[in-house]
Amino acid sequence: MHSSSYRMQHRGPSNSGSINSRSSSKRTSQHPDRSYLASQSMYNYHENTQRGHRSSSAHRTTANQSLSSIHSARSHRTRGDRRSSTSSHSFVDILLLFVSSCIDGLISFCHVLLHAIAFAWGTWIQPLLKRSRPVRILCCVVLVCCAFCLVDYVDHYGKIYSGVTIGTVDCSNLTEAEAKNALDATYGQQVQSGSLNLYSSEDALNAGPQSVVVNDNESVEEARSKITNWTTTPTDLGATCNVDDVVAQAFAIGRDQNGLWERLALLFSQISLSPEIDYDDAAVDSFASQIDRVIGNPFQNADIEFDQGIAQAVEGHDGDMVDRHALEERMSQALLSTDEGDRSFVVGTVYTPAQISYQAAEQTASKVNAAIDQGVDLEYDGSNYHLDPATLGSYIQTDVVSDAGSYQLVASINRDYAKNCIIQILQPTFSNGSEHIAFSNDDSGNTQVDIYSSGSMPKLNDVLTTLDTFLNDASSEDTTPSIAVEKTDIPSQMSVEDALSYGIIAPISSYTTEYTSGVVARNTNIHLAADLLNNSIVKADNGEWSFNDTAGECNEDKGFLAAGAIYNDEAVDEIGGGICQVATTVFNAVYNAGFPITERTNHSLYIASYPAGRDAAISWPSPDLKWENDSSSDVLVRMTYTDSTVTATLYGVDPGYRVSTETGDWEQGATYQSVTKYDSNLASGQSYVKTKGVDGRIITIVRTVTDGSGSLLHKDTFDSTYAAQNEVTVEGTAES
Repeated sequence: MHSSSYRMQHRGPSNSGSINSRSSSKRTSQHPDRSYLASQSMYNYHENTQRGHRSSSAHRTTANQSLSSIHSARSHRTRGDRRSSTSSHSFVDILLLFVSSCIDGLISFCHVLLHAIAFAWGTWIQPLLKRSRPVRILCCVVLVCCAFCLVDYVDHYGKIYSGVTIGTVDCSNLTEAEAKNALDATYGQQVQSGSLNLYSSEDALNAGPQSVVVNDNESVEEARSKITNWTTTPTDLGATCNVDDVVAQAFAIGRDQNGLWERLALLFSQISLSPEIDYDDAAVDSFASQIDRVIGNPFQNADIEFDQGIAQAVEGHDGDMVDRHALEERMSQALLSTDEGDRSFVVGTVYTPAQISYQAAEQTASKVNAAIDQGVDLEYDGSNYHLDPATLGSYIQTDVVSDAGSYQLVASINRDYAKNCIIQILQPTFSNGSEHIAFSNDDSGNTQVDIYSSGSMPKLNDVLTTLDTFLNDASSEDTTPSIAVEKTDIPSQMSVEDALSYGIIAPISSYTTEYTSGVVARNTNIHLAADLLNNSIVKADNGEWSFNDTAGECNEDKGFLAAGAIYNDEAVDEIGGGICQVATTVFNAVYNAGFPITERTNHSLYIASYPAGRDAAISWPSPDLKWENDSSSDVLVRMTYTDSTVTATLYGVDPGYRVSTETGDWEQGATYQSVTKYDSNLASGQSYVKTKGVDGRIITIVRTVTDGSGSLLHKDTFDSTYAAQNEVTVEGTAES
């Protein structure tokens, strides 16, 4: 009893709170063994803690004594050694003291923590567990849940939880890398293969893909009216399966801010995610625009136009167009499906409001007017050149800029056009008073400009950048802003782009024709022919350019396809059909430049899409298109194209020719005949018009070319006689 009493005295007041009430005293007296065991446990803990403190103090004393001994033993060294060792010992002393302090602090923290736990256990937790059975049950549930969570966390560490699927791929217990590999194996090749077939109506879908024949004599509008389906490929759309993002989403399930509830849901059901497909937005918009032009009505944004140097708003209109986002979702569904039938579907248009309102265009016009109100002065090589508001207005273009879902009409300087105009004002200066350049293509296909005249040239890019700054940061001052234009020496060789930038060369003439997008074979031929003509060079001093000599024969070996053409008054497929449009485009660029045209033949049938009497037919080996460069510098022919246009541009030193045209009246030609043909595969009583009848016609145009001073250089007459196109009707003879 003495020892028991001694231990109770050393428990102190920290335990008195648990025996204050009479009921507690009674319970304690009824169970002296339990009370004794609890007291004994707390005493042992107290003794062990004190012993730890004494042990820690003893360790520190021993460490200090060791340091003193080391210091005393080494104090007998020489004076030089003593200086160096004193510094070393000081560092060791500090390090040992730091480590000792860290250990002492850690022991103290553990001591306090254990005291707190013991106090909480004895004061609140143990009595509460004894009193309330629901609390004990709750604690057991919490412990079980904690144990489950711990085991579940360890079991799924670095893995996707069970019950998560992505498309048809079960990602349960897969690491992120394993899930990506599984998705690539399932969807990677599937998404990239095959094609998509879109139709304008259910009837067109039921009829299946139709090969549209577009003839050279048909207008763009006539050709478009024939199109009922469009075909594209995932590669054309830039479609790729984005496995990284969807796998990251799958891995986050059960771990993010809703992790607990998602984890519980996975115990009873599955969570499924859909694979994601990313597209090239520009490619999708281009493809959708093809459809818009046939079955839709593209909206027109409000814009600005200039009248005598004053910007004014122009009204736009809403439209009906393909919903780009909905189209991407439908294409994704088709590409992810294993059913090939899902890759053919009907596409429609929806009401699409214009992005820029008339009021927004008015605000842009007001800003532009404030910017160009005073014009701009250019200071170059000791001279001053004034650009008035009307001139500046002609340099300005507008673009629609998207910002967080809203759209703005932003004005900027049309750099190419402005550069060409300013070149006429701030021209490069040549030491011999004239300019002579030549073009050359290296083995890599790069075109260089060789300059045979020395001199100086203005840095026009800096001028254009400053003009853009004035346009967007207009001040309210009444003074005219001024730009100091720097000059630099002209090198002996430059790239085409640099030569354009500094005004050494410029576009002499450019012409664009339009065609129907989506007609694969014909458009392929147009692109191939344009590529063959691109970067062709016409030498100075009457060098000749020939379509056939430059492009060669447009045959199957070069990749040309069978496309629509007219043969014996009927629509047929012919290898290279469509290249005549490329020849017509070049012809009109040369016509407007004023260069002599030595050979040109009109089509047999009239083409309404081109200027009257200004088309050019091509075949191998004839007819051909030929022209000459009668200027003193080379001319470069560059061809570019989009999905619906082809452009021919002539670059070089502009000879300054002036061109005027006199277009004669149409004369009546031959009258078309009606021809009937029979088809045994078509049911009797059914018929259709295979080729529409068109009367022949004749027209004459006269081109007059003068030099910069108005002196006549040459006058050219182009006669065009277009034959009649017989109307061909096909009737069925098959018995039903």
